[in-house]
Amino acid sequence: MTNHEQLHRERRAPAAPSESDENRAAPNDFGRTGPAPRGNEVRSAIVHGVATLVIALIVATVAGATDGTAETALIVLAPIVVLIGALTALWRTYRSWRSGGRWQIWQGAAWFLLAMFIFFLSGVGPLITS
Repeated sequence: MTNHEQLHRERRAPAAPSESDENRAAPNDFGRTGPAPRGNEVRSAIVHGVATLVIALIVATVAGATDGTAETALIVLAPIVVLIGALTALWRTYRSWRSGGRWQIWQGAAWFLLAMFIFFLSGVGPLITS
C-alpha cells in the first residue's frame, strides 16, 4: 500500500470519539471543526447588549452634568460606545459562525446595538449644533 492510499484510507475512517459529548468539536457547514456551542450564548449576548447601553447611558448622564468642551466630548462619546459594542457583537458573530456555534444570537445583538447607535446618533446631532 502506498503512502497516498494509506492517507486516503485514514481520512475516510471515522475517528473514535475520545472526548465527552460536551467538549467534542462540532463540525460546521464547511466541514471544519470548532468548539461545541455553549449553552449560555443567549445570556452572554444579552449581557453584552445591556452593558453597552448602560455604559452609553452613564456617559450621556455625565455629559448632562458637565458643561463646555467636556460636555460636547461626552455627548459624542455616547454613540461611539454603542457603535463599538455593535462592532464587537459583529466580531463575536463571525467568530461564532467560524467555530460552528449559534452565531444568529450575536447577529441579533449586533442589529439591536446598531439600531441603538442610530437612536443615540439622532439625539446627538441637535445637541452638538445648538
